[in-house]
Amino acid sequence: MLDSIDAELHETLDWARALPQRNILRRDGFHLRYSVLNVLIGSALLRDAGDLPALAATALSELDRLSPRRASSYLFNSSSNVVKTVCLAVTLAPGNAAHVHQQLRRLIDLSLGLVHIHQMLEPLTRRFGPRRLEAVSPSSAYAEFEATQKRLFLLEDLCRNPGDAALRRRLAMASVGRKTEAQTAAMMAALDRHL
Repeated sequence: MLDSIDAELHETLDWARALPQRNILRRDGFHLRYSVLNVLIGSALLRDAGDLPALAATALSELDRLSPRRASSYLFNSSSNVVKTVCLAVTLAPGNAAHVHQQLRRLIDLSLGLVHIHQMLEPLTRRFGPRRLEAVSPSSAYAEFEATQKRLFLLEDLCRNPGDAALRRRLAMASVGRKTEAQTAAMMAALDRHL
């Protein structure tokens, strides 16, 4: 099935790469590029496709194309997928891990600043929110943020220990799609061929 949709996925990536950055999450070119890249890299891994190195390079280079002045106020929502995709790409091509680590730190910092600016425009949400901390349930966005930070710390460790194969594998494991145990096992078996 993955073979049958590969050409379409590559066309979709070309389309997404031509889209501008927008302040609408599902129409933001930056967000869409990483959504498609995540699927393409996962597909290439599972199929052991020859374009895997090029896809990893694209994931890394797209990070440098982000224009902070055009960044969406929803960049925080995109950051977990970006970090997952980029960290997976780094495990496949670790040569510029230090540069990527710094860029991801900047991306997350920028995304948090944009979230705060966006929220400052909505003071009414504070009036109707929970009155006690015990009433706050961590959201799925927070869980993703925690996982994103863990990936970033693993990448930082990899920058300090670039030859550590076990660390590369841990970063890869933290970055692959994991909807089911079978999917995780298949992705890790595919990654093990490249690590």
